[in-house]
Formats: sequence, C-alpha cells, structure tokens
Amino acid sequence: MSQNPRILIGCPIRSREWAVEAYFKYAVPAAQRATDNFEFTFVVPEGDTATIEEIEKATLHHEVKTSLVYTNEPSREDKRTWNTDRYQELVTVRNRFLTQARELEPDYLLSLDSDIQIHPEQIKGMIESISENGWDAIGGKTFLSMTGKQHPTYGQIKKGHTGAFRRSDSEGVFKVDIIMAIKMMTSAAYNIDYVANRYGEDIGWSIAAREQGLTLGWDGRFTSKHVMKPKDVDVFDLRCGW
Repeated sequence: MSQNPRILIGCPIRSREWAVEAYFKYAVPAAQRATDNFEFTFVVPEGDTATIEEIEKATLHHEVKTSLVYTNEPSREDKRTWNTDRYQELVTVRNRFLTQARELEPDYLLSLDSDIQIHPEQIKGMIESISENGWDAIGGKTFLSMTGKQHPTYGQIKKGHTGAFRRSDSEGVFKVDIIMAIKMMTSAAYNIDYVANRYGEDIGWSIAAREQGLTLGWDGRFTSKHVMKPKDVDVFDLRCGW
C-alpha cells in the first residue's frame, strides 16, 4: 500500500447537527497524521437541513473535500432506538454509504460513526495494523456505553451462536470476529454489504465479511470518545483522556 493512501471518511448521518463540528475537529488532524490524501462523505436525509448546514460549515472551516449523498428518509428525533425495524433502516443507509465508497474507490474507507471524536493517532495506527497483519478491515477502540469499559467496539462470537458475542476491554491488537462503530476497510471489505442481524447491522456485516473469507482485527491502543448526548460534546471522558 502507498505511503500516502487515499482515505474516505464518513458515515450515514441524521439529526446529528450537534456532533458535526467536533467530528471534523478530531477526524481532520487524525487523518493528516496518516496521509494528505483524504476526503469525507456522508449519507444524509435531504430534509435534514440543520445537519447539512453544519457539514457545509465544517467543510469550509477545516478546508477539506466533502461529498453528500441524499436520501428521502423521514426526519426524526435523535433517539437511540434499537429494534428490528431500526436495524433494517441502518442496513439500507449503510449500504448506500458503501455504494458511494465503491464509486469513489479509495484505498481505505473509514466508517466512523457521527458521534465519535477520534483519537489523534487512531487512523494512522489502524492503517499500520492492517499493513502489518494483512487484515482486510480493522476496528478502532471506543466504548458503546456512556460509562464503564464493559462494552468496547469488538467481539468474539460465542460458539454455536449466529451473532451473540463476548468482549472485554483491552489495549491489544488482535484478530476478532466483530468490529463496530469505527471500521477501517480495505476495498475487499467495503465491497461486502451490510445484512440484517438481530444483534445489529455491524454484527451482520462482520459475519458476512468473515463468511467471504475476510479477516478482521481490532486495535485497542488508542481510545476515541463516544459522545451520546449533545451536552457531553466537550465533557472530559477519563476513558480516552479528554
């Protein structure tokens, strides 16, 4: 892989205008540590004018290239509702995000959820780990809970299950079955579609990737901040150090 890889960064986003500036604030310098050839892309409802305006403002402020893919999703409150219908919605928009990546053909796609403030060294570290281990995709560390370290963004599937998994906090770099929320993908990985799974669309995608013979890793050396509420955008999180 080139020493100056082309990286596409983004995610589907909806009703997250409060998170946009901080997303760019951390992602831009983290990307610059890895390459000077990166850009952003987002899948966003065409009626979500508040989020679109914030993306446009952040693009100008940080002097980066950003593309938008519009959907006709209905507007809704930014509420974390997890059920079968919501997981199917996420499968649809995340596959539209992958379609955009396939059209742009980056060396790496960083699927970075919109409420994550990425650690300054995480992008560079993930790319190095992929290169060193020959993996097809790698997850970066954050936590899927507001407090505690019981829910890091990886998993090992329990024997005999079709999605249930176990996990514990770690600072290591190792092969895993499931990656979530922060996913650095090679082209082999971003050509795998998301599929529905009762444990979530990231679990469905991870299982589908492994069934196609891909290998997934996780890099726990750097911890990004997962901000779940607007009031917490600038709140110190001891787990990641800012």
